[in-house]
Amino acid sequence: GAGLIQIVDYKSGKALERSDLEKGRLLQLQLYALAAQQIFGEARVVARYAFLRAPKSEWSLDSAKPEDRDLIEAASARAVEAREAIADGEFHVAPAGDCPWYCAFQHACRVNSFSRRKQWS
Repeated sequence: GAGLIQIVDYKSGKALERSDLEKGRLLQLQLYALAAQQIFGEARVVARYAFLRAPKSEWSLDSAKPEDRDLIEAASARAVEAREAIADGEFHVAPAGDCPWYCAFQHACRVNSFSRRKQWS
């Protein structure tokens, strides 16, 4: 409707906890909200995840709520920090085994056991 942008990010895996977002471990939903505001103006944004298997409790981000607006706005700075760290080579991973067969990036991934023996220049 007028003045409202609604974002739904559909997920097929396990539920994502809001606490992960609050701790800065999740950025995707907030970045969608920021992008929507830049494209469509300063409308109210309500963003949420929808899962194939519904979690026990669902949550959303609503830019009309000050605490949610702060999380949305903080994501931009956090994304810049993450990008700069990765560019500096600070991309630490702890693989728990082989990558899933369906990952389109598996042959280029530096974590995948198939490509782990590669030397980076």
